[in-house]
Amino acid sequence: MATGPGSRAADRGELEVMAGALLAYHLRGRQTDDTLLAELEATWVACEAIRREQQDRLPLHVGRGRQAVRAELSRQERVELGRQLGRQQQAAMDRYLAGWRRWLDQHTEQDTPPDRGD
Repeated sequence: MATGPGSRAADRGELEVMAGALLAYHLRGRQTDDTLLAELEATWVACEAIRREQQDRLPLHVGRGRQAVRAELSRQERVELGRQLGRQQQAAMDRYLAGWRRWLDQHTEQDTPPDRGD
């Protein structure tokens, strides 16, 4: 998990801690007292919303039996929309990864294991 130039990837131990926090979050019905973890989940929802919008708005063809009709958007409109949504998705993913780095740093600085629901 690198967030940009100068950022380091998460090591195996950090990935396990992150996975444990996510698992606990979901097992508790998406409830947490960890504000940063809640923000991360909201950011992930934004990433997924953009991905769904790409799928919904960028069909190349609409199939009907053997015939395929062109989608309502012109090729140029699809290209521009794809670029716009791609930039939005990349920015959202960058925020998500940077948030995880902040979360890991916060838990490292506190030198306490994150709440895993135990």
